[in-house]
Amino acid sequence: METELRADSWYRYMLYRREAYTRSVIASDEERLAIEAGRKFALAAYADVWADDADLVERVRHFLRDNFHWQERLAKTGSALEVVQTLQDMVRGGSVVVIPERATPAAGLAWPPGGPAPAASLFWGVENYDAALDVPVMERYRAQRLRFEAERTTWSEASAMMDGINERFMHAAVLADPVGTLPVFAKAGWVSKYGLPDLSGYGAAISEADDRVGSNIALLSEASPFEYRPIEPIGDTFDLAKTPNRGTPGTWYTNPGSGQMRLYGTDGGAAVDLDFDHSHNGLRPHAHNWNDGVRDGGNDVVPFSPWNQ
Repeated sequence: METELRADSWYRYMLYRREAYTRSVIASDEERLAIEAGRKFALAAYADVWADDADLVERVRHFLRDNFHWQERLAKTGSALEVVQTLQDMVRGGSVVVIPERATPAAGLAWPPGGPAPAASLFWGVENYDAALDVPVMERYRAQRLRFEAERTTWSEASAMMDGINERFMHAAVLADPVGTLPVFAKAGWVSKYGLPDLSGYGAAISEADDRVGSNIALLSEASPFEYRPIEPIGDTFDLAKTPNRGTPGTWYTNPGSGQMRLYGTDGGAAVDLDFDHSHNGLRPHAHNWNDGVRDGGNDVVPFSPWNQ
């Protein structure tokens, strides 16, 4: 969605998202010249002068809010100077372009107007907006890289997000049933990768786990590992009754209808459920812990990832 930034007697300067303005990934010569002319115009302006223009700042707020959802806080509560400086940074990086468009002349005026040259623009430092600006390839490449790097989610960020989900899920499961779940997570390599939660009140349970599988928790192998395989659901509903409430301690059961996976604790009762075929509190997949035969629900569901990284 384009938005007018400012206008003078000759031009309207319009704001666009880069991908909304260019007709292809590589801008045409005409588009490139217009983008560079607008870039010089926007970056030559004094941010504090633009910040004093309340109408301009409000238009920029609406543009950022409507086109870049991650700028919502700035659009709502950022200072006028922050809003203008952010716009200039986005123009500099290339995610926003400022395009000069010829203004419609007032009735009765010749176009182009004759007579003396127009008065100097209020945007100090900007001259000759019509100039054909030959931007070197290297400069365009650097600007494109800055734009891509500013907008994309890096692999390290995505990996860190997944690790955080895995760690929270494992810690919740271990606190719910350390004896039944520690062997599973240790064999999967999660214990050595994510560490353990505070188990200061679980001395007896940890001793029992040590007696069953040895003192080196990273090498525990008594429990059977599971492998997640997508299963087409049968029907439109999720039927919890199809998953047995009891099973062999330390093993996983996969529901053939819903794909739900259930881990059985040391007493053979349900310890953890992994649900894949529906959302709970916006989480899909998600996990439920069992405590004293009762499954956690409501806001106590736990996010998790089926992939071990």
